[in-house]
Order: sequence, then structure tokens, then C-alpha cells
Amino acid sequence: MRLYRAKLRLEGPYASPLASGMIFGQLCWTLRELEGEAALEAWLSEPERLWGVSDAFPADHLPRPLMAPRSDAGAPNSEDRKALRGRSLVTRAGFLKLRKGLRIQDLGGSVLRAPADERHRVARNSVDRHTGRALDTGGLFFRSEFWPCEAARDADAAGVDRDLYIEAPDEDLPRIRTLLAHLGRSGFGKAASLGRGRFALLAVSRDDELGQLKGANRRLSLSRGTIGPNMRDALWRVEPHFGKTGPQLALGAGASPFKRPLLLTRAGATFAPVGEGRFGAWLRDVHPTRPEIGHNAFHVAIPFREAENA
Repeated sequence: MRLYRAKLRLEGPYASPLASGMIFGQLCWTLRELEGEAALEAWLSEPERLWGVSDAFPADHLPRPLMAPRSDAGAPNSEDRKALRGRSLVTRAGFLKLRKGLRIQDLGGSVLRAPADERHRVARNSVDRHTGRALDTGGLFFRSEFWPCEAARDADAAGVDRDLYIEAPDEDLPRIRTLLAHLGRSGFGKAASLGRGRFALLAVSRDDELGQLKGANRRLSLSRGTIGPNMRDALWRVEPHFGKTGPQLALGAGASPFKRPLLLTRAGATFAPVGEGRFGAWLRDVHPTRPEIGHNAFHVAIPFREAENA
């Protein structure tokens, strides 16, 4: 498996979080649309070859590594914790500079950033399917959308570009480009028919700089996944996931649109790897009636070295 970095440019708001499992699911439906049902079934039949997908982060940023102080000297005081609260991103340049001997006290204000996308509540009205008109009463509902910053207003603004990391076999690079470009034109997630979730694919390239480090003793997850036996001394925060199958299956095959709820680790989890295998898993039995449906809980996990007595 190789680590690839895809550069995306958002073309407007998006209504579904740019989460790793949701992105992988949308790529599956895109593969089915472009190559057919048989191609998708063949791909999903070999979980060991499935791509690892990250969350999509503001360009040149990564999730803040979750670290525990190894000594009293490394523990941040209450004022520091308050000042850094909500800064869930670390600059890519800062991480690359520090990762050969990372300490918790190195994760200060100079390398940390807060997400810049703003959540807005948008009012919508339900439509009567028989008349094609908005309901006169009882049809109003609200949906949350994420609005990216158009320009960098200050040091914390993220702009409209995103970095998406994918672990995949070497021969899959053309497919990565094709699927991402088509998904960007179609729109990601909820309200794609209204223009939400559109993005342009700027580039896809190998990322050996981030994916390799000699002497590393820990890994930082860029995905939402599960903790496996080859992930020792893991630090993580839990993220509930309420997955859906998508309208292609719910409407076409009459299956329930809802998957079973899952508890996944947030991006930013860290762990000591055991061996060189993949981390996380392809989860099965996530749908009440369709056993073939799964969830991608593999981690895209990048190496770093935690300093002793950090």
C-alpha cells in the first residue's frame, strides 16, 4: 500500500461531514456508477485490498495528535488547556518538523489551528409529492450545512482547499483520480442535487514524505476507525457514527436506509504499532437485513516518534 495525497477545492457549502467512512462509501457508489455492479462486488470481496481513506482536512493541516504527558513537566496547566481548547488541527509543516521527537509540550499555539468552517442552520420546506408544491403547514425543517471560508481572514482560517489521504495499491492511482474527479462533479453527501458537496480535484500524488519515517515508535490516525490487537497503548476519543446506505439501495432495492450505529475513534488517535499490517478493520454485520453491507474502519496512520519522557 502507498500513501497518496489528493488536493480538493471546495466549490461551495457541504451538508455531510467530510468523514473517512462516508467518503469511502461515496467512492463505492461512484465506482458502481462508472464500472458497474460486478466491479464493485469484486472490489469489496477483497477487504485486504480496500483503500484506507482519511477525513478531508483543511489544506496543509492534520488532526492534532492525542498524547498523554509522560511526566509532570509535560502536563499543560489549566490556562494552556483553555487557550488551546478547540484547536483540533496541527499544521502539516509543524508536524513534519517535530515528529522525529514529538513531545506534548511542543503542541502549542504556533502549530495548532482551529477549524474555520462555520456551521449554519438552513431552513427548508417539505414538498408534497402529489402536487409538487410546498406544504402549507407542518413542512418546515432545518438542516445544518458547513460553509468554508472564501479567503484566509487570519492565521486560523482554512480557506476552501482540502487534503484527502488515501492508502491504496500502486496500480490503483488512475482509479483514485477517476473516482474523485467524478464524485466532485456529482457532489458529496446530502443535498448533492442542490449543489452541495461539489469540489474540483486539483491533483493526486504519492506522499512518501508523510508516509515514511525511520525509527518511528507511534502512529497518528487520519481516519475514523476501530482499535485492533496490533494497536498497542492507544489513545483515542470516541465518535458515534450513524451510517446510511444511500438512496441507490434504499430506493432501488427497498432496503432500510439505516445502518446499525457504530462507535469509531476520531481522527487524531495515536498508538504504538505491532508489526507492519493494516490497522483497523472492514466491519461486517452493520445492516439489519443486508449482510453484504460493510463499513470501512481502516486507519490511514502516519508514523512519528514520541520522545522519551514527553
